[in-house]
Amino acid sequence: MTDAMSFSMPRRVALFFLFLCGIMGSSHPWGPLTALGQDTTTPEAADEPEVVAEETDPVVLAYRDLNPVTLTTLTRALQAMYRIRRPDEARVYLAKIEELNAKPDQLAALSRQFGGRLFISLTTDPDFVPEGRAFAQKVLGAFQSERMDAARLANLAARRAAGEKGTLALLVEAGEHAIPAILVEINKGGNAAHQARLIVTLINIGPVSFGPLTAALRSQSDPLVAAAALTLSELGDARAAKHLVRPSFDDSLSTSTQDTARRAMEKLLNRSDIKRSDAERFLAKKALAAYRGDAGREIGEYGEQWVWDANSNNVRYTAALPKTGSRLLAAALTNDLAALRPTDQPVQHLAWSARLEAAKAQVEPGSPLIVADSELYAEAQRLPVESLLKVLQYSIDHDHAMSATAVCELLAQTGPHLLAIDGAMKPLVEATRHSNRRLQYAACRAIMATTDGESQFTGNSRWVNRLGFFIRSQGLQKAIIAHPVRERARTIAGLFSDMGIRTVVVTSGNDLIAAVIEDPDIEMIFMHQRLYRPVVSETLQVIRGDHRMQSIPVAILKEGVSDRASDRLASTDPLTISVELPVSSDYASTVVQRLIPLAEDSMPSSAERQRQAIMAMGWLRAESSEPANRWQLEQLQQQISAALANSHLAVDAAALLGQLANTHSQKTLLRQLNTGSNSEEVRSAALDAFIATVETRGILLGRSDIQEQMNLSKSHKEDSIIQEAFATMIERLSADRN
Repeated sequence: MTDAMSFSMPRRVALFFLFLCGIMGSSHPWGPLTALGQDTTTPEAADEPEVVAEETDPVVLAYRDLNPVTLTTLTRALQAMYRIRRPDEARVYLAKIEELNAKPDQLAALSRQFGGRLFISLTTDPDFVPEGRAFAQKVLGAFQSERMDAARLANLAARRAAGEKGTLALLVEAGEHAIPAILVEINKGGNAAHQARLIVTLINIGPVSFGPLTAALRSQSDPLVAAAALTLSELGDARAAKHLVRPSFDDSLSTSTQDTARRAMEKLLNRSDIKRSDAERFLAKKALAAYRGDAGREIGEYGEQWVWDANSNNVRYTAALPKTGSRLLAAALTNDLAALRPTDQPVQHLAWSARLEAAKAQVEPGSPLIVADSELYAEAQRLPVESLLKVLQYSIDHDHAMSATAVCELLAQTGPHLLAIDGAMKPLVEATRHSNRRLQYAACRAIMATTDGESQFTGNSRWVNRLGFFIRSQGLQKAIIAHPVRERARTIAGLFSDMGIRTVVVTSGNDLIAAVIEDPDIEMIFMHQRLYRPVVSETLQVIRGDHRMQSIPVAILKEGVSDRASDRLASTDPLTISVELPVSSDYASTVVQRLIPLAEDSMPSSAERQRQAIMAMGWLRAESSEPANRWQLEQLQQQISAALANSHLAVDAAALLGQLANTHSQKTLLRQLNTGSNSEEVRSAALDAFIATVETRGILLGRSDIQEQMNLSKSHKEDSIIQEAFATMIERLSADRN
């Protein structure tokens, strides 16, 4: 080959490509060598249908040939399409399943046949949304409803007791939901074979039966207690031992049942021949630990949230937080101990305190005992007053404010004869100085219900001061911002104002303490890490040492650098947190949401404080009509004057100031009736009270006050209230001159 004909390989390829294009172009009906990228589609070709790619997947082809029509075969096809990731084909079968309109029991059977994994996956897989998720949710919902169907489970339990095959697996599948039905069958007391089958079922259900079975131990039913004891011993959970102490020595049960429970307890504790005294000491230790909140792992996964319900004669599940679960456990164990030691008074007081606290813990904070548990309320009302007072003292001594509050609610119904009991008022007065505000108010209300204004007892003036504290409440949500730089404090306060929280700004620890003591509406405190006079640690120590502000949650505000001292303070105080300085409304809202739950059990809401103030003011108004009670009004004059700012209390407050009829009350009433922003009702009440003071004591105002009122009457000639007040003053001054 000559040099002219020698081409490199790339050039040969390029020439060959051009040659082919020329051949193809010349054969094209629209001309040779059509430019690259030019649309060569003929008008006729544009109307031709697009060629669909031929399906080649053998799984898809196989199910197309099978053409499933039943619910089971369609679901199997859906499962296959899910496995090979073909959502387009899966939607075809989902549409056919939807057309079948399957019943709940058919859907539940699908979950049992294909397993829950497929349907759980369909609910979360984005490729199969929404059809796959909707179908899977129907299947899972139907299965769960069937698992919890009480009538179905009762039927299965009866068939299991009779020995029918296949029922064991269905009951085990239902788990803890099947246990109440099984216990009903056991309680019927059938023959030994029936009982044995049901006990085997409980054992197969496994550890989830722990809570229901420990509750069943308190049923006082021989068949139930024996079956529960046998099952718990087989499960081998040592936590059950403390629940077996009472049935092991309960004379109300048969000897054989007691022996069964005792053997189960000994097996769990790996001991033999346990004496009653040793068992009671063991139970007392566990009961006191739960009462103190030190149950630790005893609360466990199940939280002791199963209780025995005497009304339904069966166990009942109670959804509760771990803290509430600890109280339920304490109530159960202390009640067991009290049943074994009926003459031990401290144990009886412990049991009542724990039971009352457990009842209150299961309802909204601040709800009365009669709402929490009306049966327990009726039972407690039958206790002698002396016993209630001892339970109150026991609860206060051990810092169980919730149970002490319940006792105060009960004492409020005992009547005036409470005063006749030697030392009866001591625990009530002591409760008014507790850090828990709900307990403070419950104690004040008990005193209000059992005494009148003339009653004299130790601590009389002290509780009246606490009454004034409640009267001062405006029913507002307030916070204190303590920052050494006032301008910075106001900036932070603005963030909380946007959330509807009123703020009080202070620049020192001493000012903070004084403000908290005076204002009952302070719900939270924000202290900067560099606060002084005194410093943060000393200020916090004062707050936690004073019953008037112990329960208020505190946030220590850190700025810039990490402050280990603040973090250490927060770690040692359950009502204190350490956070970064808020710089936005969103972050400030987050801090508030962290603070409020800390004192939920002890700090009343703003609406609750409003109700407390109204009731306290109503009692004071009712008792103040007697001249002998004037000392109470004089002692609380400052708080009553502050209540004029509360529209719910202003009318009563004005009337009480009118009864006082002194210089301060006349000035206060005159200021209120002259304030045009007050409602007509408040101004009229202030005018009536002012006129009453003038009629009683004459004009007690100074020359400057009279001159100011005269100027107001000249500038507000259309204001009838101001004109009438000035006319009253002139008329009395004229009468005094004559």
